[in-house]
Amino acid sequence: MRVSIITACYNRAATVAEAIESVAAQTHDDIEHIVVDGGSTDGTLDVLARRRASLAKLIPGPDEGIYDALNKGVAAATGDIVGFLHSDDVYARDDIIATVAERMQSASLDALYGDVAFVPPDDTGRIVRVYSSRRFHPSRIARGWMPAHPALFLRRAVYGRYGAFKTDYHIAADFEFIALGREAALRLSPAGARQDAARRRQHARLA
Repeated sequence: MRVSIITACYNRAATVAEAIESVAAQTHDDIEHIVVDGGSTDGTLDVLARRRASLAKLIPGPDEGIYDALNKGVAAATGDIVGFLHSDDVYARDDIIATVAERMQSASLDALYGDVAFVPPDDTGRIVRVYSSRRFHPSRIARGWMPAHPALFLRRAVYGRYGAFKTDYHIAADFEFIALGREAALRLSPAGARQDAARRRQHARLA
């Protein structure tokens, strides 16, 4: 199965190379990595140019925000499965995509989700906290629960059926999309026993 991984970025020169390298290191043999840049001005485009050979597609900006960027990536994707790895994030292991593809194919799943470990910006090997998706169940969406976005993989056909993320949402368009999927009775499954699929940098909040 082909897996499309979409990375949206804007002014992430310091971290986007590590995200690209994380995808390139995956053992799965059919990965399409698509990067959508929002019109970066901090050197991100130079970083992307140096790693262009690792990318299936590079879509330049500007865009109308994160969900517009993700929609552009989904529209360009040709994989059977679509996942998102943001420009601050890395995969926890090099077999994550292979595991996702095998489990979704063998169980005929529409979606598969795992956990996300939060790490300091300067040390992706040190886990600060874990967003656990084990307790998620579709019935909990009404209470504000959803699987962690970087560890959620959907069949591309799901986007064909239910449309794109709403770009008038500044946040939570991914939650709205998953809620729509619940109403449509998507076949979802957790990855199993606690398994960190991705690691996300946790930045300090500004006062």
